Amino acid sequence: MDKKKKKVMLTPCPSYDIAGTEGWLEEMAGAGWLLCKDSIFGIWATFEPRDPGDTRPVRYRLDPAGEATGWIFGSSRPDGEKAEGYREMGWEYVTFHGEFYLYRTFDPEAVELNTDPAVQALALKKVGSQMKGQLFSLIFWLVVYPLMGLGGFLLTTALLLGTPFFAVFTLSFLLSVYCNLRGIIHLRKVRRQLRAGEPLRAAVRSRGKVRRYRAVWAADLLLTAVWAVMAVGYWKADLDGDFTHLLAGYVEEIDVPTLAALDVDGEPAYYEWTTAPRGTVEIHSDWLLGTVYSTEETGAATLSDGRVFHGGLYVDYIEASSPWIARTVAREYVRYDRWKNRWTLFRQESDWKELPLPDLGVDYAVAYTDIFPTVVLAKGDKAVKFYFYDTNGSVDYVEMAEIYAEALKNG
Repeated sequence: MDKKKKKVMLTPCPSYDIAGTEGWLEEMAGAGWLLCKDSIFGIWATFEPRDPGDTRPVRYRLDPAGEATGWIFGSSRPDGEKAEGYREMGWEYVTFHGEFYLYRTFDPEAVELNTDPAVQALALKKVGSQMKGQLFSLIFWLVVYPLMGLGGFLLTTALLLGTPFFAVFTLSFLLSVYCNLRGIIHLRKVRRQLRAGEPLRAAVRSRGKVRRYRAVWAADLLLTAVWAVMAVGYWKADLDGDFTHLLAGYVEEIDVPTLAALDVDGEPAYYEWTTAPRGTVEIHSDWLLGTVYSTEETGAATLSDGRVFHGGLYVDYIEASSPWIARTVAREYVRYDRWKNRWTLFRQESDWKELPLPDLGVDYAVAYTDIFPTVVLAKGDKAVKFYFYDTNGSVDYVEMAEIYAEALKNG
């Protein structure tokens, strides 16, 4: 056949719609088009024209593969012995389609592949189990596993990555779950029909059902593509350092206390740097949730009262869009650190230990050791988490907590 005469079409229904798929292929054969060998890729199918003089009736039948199909699974073709048996019955293998192998015959006298509805129902039960396994894997790898890795750090992660990123991912995931559930429910109805002794008959889907199926498929493809582009864009921006800036250029613009705020008497902490400090701020802003400023400072400083600080200060300062978000993010920080200590494999025992705090006049306050002293506070629509180390032991966590509590109350 001339390759130029071949045409590619969208399938009108999913592979598990056995009657719809068989009916469509037989309708195409009646219109003069035969499905090419190994030619269904997802929703795309390639056809070639029949010889004008070929008027033989054509039947297509889907047969449960009983295993994952596709080149990546090493099962793009059925077992040789089974295929040979079908060939002797007058059926030729054409291609795999979803969880099925597709056969075709031009012989009107060829015996049907599935003559016993009860046996066919049992074969479809395995297909249903495969689809349930796919649904479980989808939920585990896209929801359970990430949540385990994040330790419930969901809202804060959404704040860092952005609401659009999470919204597109959520819609894509829900649509995939919907499609999988539709398949499981459909096969359950088909099996019930077969167990009642009623065989499947090829039937052409209505235009409305075809449009809905293709619209859902297009939406799923679009959401997946958009999410992938956003993920790559975020990764590239992070790799290029688009979110990270020198802290010196932002000290006047943000309300995040820095090492210079260590003077608890309220006077500016004018001190001489004994080593060159390193200070950066990473900024993530989301139109729905708020803004996160993550600062890192290391250096040595002589404070106004003579104490010498030598170490580092690491701060996440959140300007949330609502008090509820601020408190929720603060709780997520604590929950994540506690969970992280519990499930770290390389630690003989947890580094987590809760520390006492005085009344700081804020809505939420927790202090603990997570290798280093760590404090999490929330007041109104603002929250902060910081941890630090001071090799000289000049500053303790309570002193730092009071500084940040005042910053939250005055911010």
